[in-house]
Amino acid sequence: MTIYGYAKVPPKTPAGVLEELGWWLRWYGCTHVITDVGQGGRLTPGWRALLERVQAGDTVMLLVLSTRAARDVLDSLMGKEVTVHFLPSPLANAS
Repeated sequence: MTIYGYAKVPPKTPAGVLEELGWWLRWYGCTHVITDVGQGGRLTPGWRALLERVQAGDTVMLLVLSTRAARDVLDSLMGKEVTVHFLPSPLANAS
C-alpha cells in the first residue's frame, strides 16, 4: 500500500507555495508526493502520472480543492479501489 499526496496550484501562485504544500503532504504521511501547476479541470501532467501509478489498496491524499475539482477527482479515481482523503489546505488561513 502506497500513500500518495497531490497538490495543484494556479499558474500565478507565488514562488515556494507548491513546495510548501508538498512539505505538508509529507507531514500528513504521504510517501509519494506529486504536485502540479494548472487551471480548472484540465488533466495536468502530475494528475495523469498519479492516475497511472495508483493501484488498488493505495491511499490518495489531496489538499482541499474546489467542490467541482473534488468531484472530478473522485470521478477519475472511481473503480480504482483506492482510499481518498481530502485535507484542509494549510495555506487557507495564511495572511
